[in-house]
Amino acid sequence: VPDGADLRDLTDHDDVLEIVATERCSLFIPDSTEPVYHCRQAVVGAGQIEAQFVAPLIGSGDELIGTLQVGFRQGHPMDRERIGLWTGFSQKMAAALERALESEERRRLEKISEVWNKILQKPTSAGGQEEPLLKLTTEISRQLEATYEHLRLPEVFQGIAQYKLSAAVGALAE
Repeated sequence: VPDGADLRDLTDHDDVLEIVATERCSLFIPDSTEPVYHCRQAVVGAGQIEAQFVAPLIGSGDELIGTLQVGFRQGHPMDRERIGLWTGFSQKMAAALERALESEERRRLEKISEVWNKILQKPTSAGGQEEPLLKLTTEISRQLEATYEHLRLPEVFQGIAQYKLSAAVGALAE
């Protein structure tokens, strides 16, 4: 943490990962068992974490993707140069992770678009929207790994626009 950084007051409930994520700063912890570093002691014990480097993974647009933790043996030498190298590594990791997430998102959107395009190419009969929309919501749920999804579309009944449940997928739909 830079000298004179404007950090908020910490409580016993704060966690080092939350601190690194919200303050957007890298941190080297020479002894994870020390309470001053706000490490979860159950995790420290279970993982046998002695010393660690923690950095935020920040993507484009200053979006927080996650955090990186690298464990070391207690007494591991860490100076400004090494912290700089680990921080640079975390930035490269964030960029690679962001590209992978974007690629996965594009792949899923392409699958959803394929289903949507097939629906648009078929002629529809009056009131025949249910089945194609159900196919669309099923594909959206599958691609997003959602447990439930529904679509509500506007429908005019007695001159009043209402949103009617048009397609539902998942346990709540049944």
